[in-house]
Amino acid sequence: MNFEKYSKRHFETLGLDSPAARKLADDLEDDVKKELQPIIIGAFQRIIEGLNAKGHNLKAYGEIKLGDIPFRDESEEKCNLRLACDFVISAGYADTISES
Repeated sequence: MNFEKYSKRHFETLGLDSPAARKLADDLEDDVKKELQPIIIGAFQRIIEGLNAKGHNLKAYGEIKLGDIPFRDESEEKCNLRLACDFVISAGYADTISES
């Protein structure tokens, strides 16, 4: 991750509560998610494997997206177990000063 891109100095040059600072904070959220996603998927996969070893048949369903990791144990008749990991990263730079 490019930490220089998110330096305090860079944020300050964009101004408080500015659209550019909001965009940079959004980029930071995405970059942090990208850093965490492989770590979280690895840990979550170990949990899925442990549950499957105990009789479940959890498989990924839908598209695994950044911050959204869904699994289901489905048969043709029903969904037996659903387990998903959704994570949120939030960032802002002085855009939380006021409600507007």
